[in-house]
Amino acid sequence: MENTLKIFEVVSEKEGITIGALERAIGASKGVLSRAINNGTDVQSKWLVSLIEKYPNYDYKNMLMGKFSTSEFRPEFHVAEESSLQHYEKKDTNKQIEDVAYGINRRFDDVERALKILMLDISEVKLKADAVDPEKITKALVDLGELKGKV
Repeated sequence: MENTLKIFEVVSEKEGITIGALERAIGASKGVLSRAINNGTDVQSKWLVSLIEKYPNYDYKNMLMGKFSTSEFRPEFHVAEESSLQHYEKKDTNKQIEDVAYGINRRFDDVERALKILMLDISEVKLKADAVDPEKITKALVDLGELKGKV
């Protein structure tokens, strides 16, 4: 807990702002950090997360382990981390694009199969229609009418 509170003090000092200004910057209510520092009580982890998001250039891992030195501010570390993060984001984005493309290809294959089946059905209907002789149909209707008249 001491290390957590000290992190807020170190960041505010390095940034050249008061604890109150730091509270406002991370969205904490007035007095949340200053009361915890003065009383030696703990703060919610969401404020530490907010601090890390707002001020990412600090070596929080070492500070959480109680290693406070002159190297808390390490922009070169952050730049390398950001570059690595961008690599993973690109990798994730490429994977998402590949997944979407795969899904589209599967849907395209499904549509293509359905169209082939439909075309076969249409061809079959057409063949049956071509096989029917209109004269035979007319004669069958006439015969049916004559048969009906005899009954």
